Amino acid sequence: MKKGYIITATMTFALTVTVIYGGCYGMNKYIARCKTCEQFNIDNWEIRTFTDIKNGESLWCNYNAVNGTKATKFRMKISPHEFKEYVAWSGFAKMCNVLPQFSVVSTWNDSIQNLDMSGHALYSKQASYKNDRWTMILDSNTTTLWAELIESE
Repeated sequence: MKKGYIITATMTFALTVTVIYGGCYGMNKYIARCKTCEQFNIDNWEIRTFTDIKNGESLWCNYNAVNGTKATKFRMKISPHEFKEYVAWSGFAKMCNVLPQFSVVSTWNDSIQNLDMSGHALYSKQASYKNDRWTMILDSNTTTLWAELIESE
C-alpha cells in the first residue's frame, strides 16, 4: 500500500514539473515570436537580446515587417548606483567619440549625434545571435536606451 502512494506521488510530481517546464518554455517561445510593439515589447527585447531592461518603460516603438526591423526607445527607472552595476553586468561599453549608426531610423541618428559627448556618458552594445543583430545606446544622464534589432534570414 505504501509503495502505491510513493509511485503516485512520484508520478504526480514528475507530471507537475513537466507541465510547468512546458508552460514556461512555450510562453518564452511565444513572447520571442511577438515582434510587434503592442504585446510583450520589453519581454521580447529581453529574450531576443539577452539584455535586462531594468524597470523599463517603452517611450516609442516601431516594427517594420517589410525590413524586419524593430526600433524602440526605453526609459529605465534606476538609481545612479544601480546604473553603474547595470552597465557592468549587461556588457555595455563606454563610448568615446564614435557613435554607432542605426540602420533604419535616421531621426534617431540625428538625435543621438546631437548629444554632447562631454555632458553625457554614453554606452553602447552591439551583438548578434542566430538571425538577430542589435545595436543599443544608453545615456547615463537620462537612463534612456535606444535599441534597434534587425532580423536577417
